[in-house]
Amino acid sequence: MEHRPPTRRDRRWLAVAFVALGVGALGCATDVVLATLDVARDAGPLRDAGSDASVAQGDGGDVGAADGGGADAAVVDVDAGADAGADVDAGFTDAGLDDAGAAGDGGSLDAGSDGGATDAGASDAGTADAGTSDAGTSDAGVIDAGPIDGGIPDLALVMDLPVVVELGELVALTLTAANAGGSAALDVTSDTALPDGGVFQGGAGCSAAAGRVACSFGTVPGRAAVSRSFTVSLGPGTGSRLFATSLATTSPDLQPQDNFVQRLVGQTAIGTDVLPPMLGRILDGGACFGTVITSWSQCVVGSRLYFQLVLEDGGFRELSDTQVGGRWGHSPSLRNFGFQFFYPDGGAGTQYWGSTVSPDCIEGGLDLITQLNRGAWRACVHTP
Repeated sequence: MEHRPPTRRDRRWLAVAFVALGVGALGCATDVVLATLDVARDAGPLRDAGSDASVAQGDGGDVGAADGGGADAAVVDVDAGADAGADVDAGFTDAGLDDAGAAGDGGSLDAGSDGGATDAGASDAGTADAGTSDAGTSDAGVIDAGPIDGGIPDLALVMDLPVVVELGELVALTLTAANAGGSAALDVTSDTALPDGGVFQGGAGCSAAAGRVACSFGTVPGRAAVSRSFTVSLGPGTGSRLFATSLATTSPDLQPQDNFVQRLVGQTAIGTDVLPPMLGRILDGGACFGTVITSWSQCVVGSRLYFQLVLEDGGFRELSDTQVGGRWGHSPSLRNFGFQFFYPDGGAGTQYWGSTVSPDCIEGGLDLITQLNRGAWRACVHTP
C-alpha cells in the first residue's frame, strides 16, 4: 500500500467529517438528556385519591379497615415521547410499561383496596397521546368495619326473693345470669347454699343435693340474660334465713366479683290482723339491738332507736336521711311485713321481719347478713 501526504482536497473532506462527527455526538447527548428527563418524570408519585390509613373501630376493639376510596399506589404517567398532552392514571396503574401511545389510559378511581403496581417509567415508543386526562369512574367506596368483637363476657348475678314469708309459705327464688359483655358466656351454672332446714321443692333446670341447689343456664349470649327459678320450704321456726348463690362459667369473665350474692329471708309467725295496702305509706318505728334480745318488750326506753320509712314502688327511703334506703315487702296475706337496708355500695344491711299485732302495727326481730347482731323492732302505719 502506498503512503502519501494528504492533499488540500483531502484536508477539506477531513474537516467536513469532523464537523459531522461532532454534530452526531451532540445529537446523541441530547437524546440521553431527553431520555433521562422522561424517566425522571415517569417515576413521579401520584397522591392517593383514597384515605386507606383511616380505620373503623369495632364495638369490642376489633379494628377493620375503612376503605375510603382506594389506596392505589398509582403514579402520574406522563408520556415523554412526542406527546401533545399527559395521560394521568387515576386508579389502576401500569404493570411496568408506559402506554403505547393510546390516548386516555382507562384506569378507574378504585374504591376497593388494590395495590396497583408502580410504573417502571419506560418511554413511549409510539404515537403521541391526544392529551386527554382520564379521571375514570368514581366508585362510592365500601366501608369495611371488620367483624364485630364485643370482647369477653361480663356476667353478673341477680337474686330475686321475698323479704318475708309466713310459716308454711314457700320461698320462690329467681336467679338471673346477666351478660353485659359482647360475646357469649358458655356453660353458665349457679350453686345455691340453702339455709338450715331448707328443702328444695323443684324448679326447671335445677337440681338439689346435700343442701345445695345447682341450676344450668347453658349459653348466655352477649348483652342478654337467662333466668332460672325454684322454690324452697324453710321448715319450722321464725327468724332470718340466709341464701347464698354463686355463678360460674367456662368462659373468661370480665368481673367475676359480680357473680356472688347472698340475701336474708325472714320467716314470720302468722299475724293477728291484716294490714292495709302499704305502698305509699309511712311507717313510724323503733328498734333496739342485742344478741339476747328477741322481742320488743325487751327494748327499754333509752335503748331504742327511732326511724320513719316512706314505702315507695321499688324500695323505701328514710325520712331523716334520703341517702338511706332498701327493699320492703310482705306476704300476700298482708299479715306480716319486712324490710332490709342496703349500703350505698349495694351491700346488704340489717334485715327486719315481723308479723301484725294489731290492724296497723307490726312487731318482730332483726338480723344482720352475718346473723351475728340481733335485736327487735316495732312499727305502725303513720297517721297524720
